[in-house]
Amino acid sequence: MRVFEVNLVGDWDSYLLARLLVTGAGLMPLVAVSYVAMLVAHQPLLAAFIALWAVCFLSIASLSSLARSLGVFIVVLITYAMLLPVALASLYQEYSAANGSPPPALDYLTYYTSPLMAHYYGVGGLMVVSGLSGFLVALIVSLIVTLVYFLVGRRMELNP
Repeated sequence: MRVFEVNLVGDWDSYLLARLLVTGAGLMPLVAVSYVAMLVAHQPLLAAFIALWAVCFLSIASLSSLARSLGVFIVVLITYAMLLPVALASLYQEYSAANGSPPPALDYLTYYTSPLMAHYYGVGGLMVVSGLSGFLVALIVSLIVTLVYFLVGRRMELNP
């Protein structure tokens, strides 16, 4: 099937870009519902965090889609979407109970895995990193992961 798709779009880079765009289009209904909920709740600031979540999820989903097995793909997405946010919430609860502050790397990871949760923790004073800094680092990491997706995908062209 992959040979047919590559022949259809022309070259390997176009194929990878088309996969990225199709995955992004699949996220649009979820993002649209989130935007409606945000508007109903009168929280316009959350639009940026919803968009950041979509970009971060798209970067992880695209890179994990290059895995040779469906099991690896599902494990990566479940870990990113559910296990890491729950573990991070537990860690922040422990830091809050101990009246301590988490390391900045943990704040950046929270912005990358679940920006909405990071925003609320930042508003609550649980984060050391500023909101803009966390937002920008998560965006840069997403761009790097997307670049790695293109590099690994191009490498897989040579060894399908």
